Amino acid sequence: MFLFILISIFYLGVLFVFKQYDIKQEDIRKLIEPLGAYGILGLFVIQVVFSLTPLPDGMMPIIATIMYGWPGLLIIILGMLTATMIHYFIARKLGSQFIQKRYPKIIRYVEMVKGKHVILKLIYIRIFTLVSFDLDAYVAGIAKIDFKTFMIASIIGIIPTNAIMMLISLGLFAESVMDFINILFWVVICFSILAIWYKKSKMNITN
Repeated sequence: MFLFILISIFYLGVLFVFKQYDIKQEDIRKLIEPLGAYGILGLFVIQVVFSLTPLPDGMMPIIATIMYGWPGLLIIILGMLTATMIHYFIARKLGSQFIQKRYPKIIRYVEMVKGKHVILKLIYIRIFTLVSFDLDAYVAGIAKIDFKTFMIASIIGIIPTNAIMMLISLGLFAESVMDFINILFWVVICFSILAIWYKKSKMNITN
């Protein structure tokens, strides 16, 4: 909830500034153009570091989309995937005892992914378990789920929330009220689909 409030305040503040001063995405790109490839590399490194530590990274997709559009979001996703692979191999190497010291309830998630529909279960954990580390990566590593299965689930699981973030970011540059409403409509649709899945799912676990 705190993260949601923080992102909302940040978004509304940026939206107010952008509309007040008529800031276009082209204006931002002109400002960061001198950074060249270092700007993209910087985004990638920051995302990896944030994903590997308790530092909140919820606003990174918004920032990246503001700066570079969808290519910026792609860099953020690559950073997330890099970090989640690191977490996966940490779990495989160090084992459940080490991970349980950091997150004692993780064994419940390990039990949950056993059996059928492993990919779907990992996607669910990725989307709906809001913690400061890649819980699905630790679960997959401890449960000894093969790397290919884990990566398929990670890639699919990263898409929904980041797609929503991209839509929200595009709203900052809407040319008219109707454009903004159209973007907001699709954001609500996406959230609604996720909310229905969460409500109807039998995989809910209280953190």
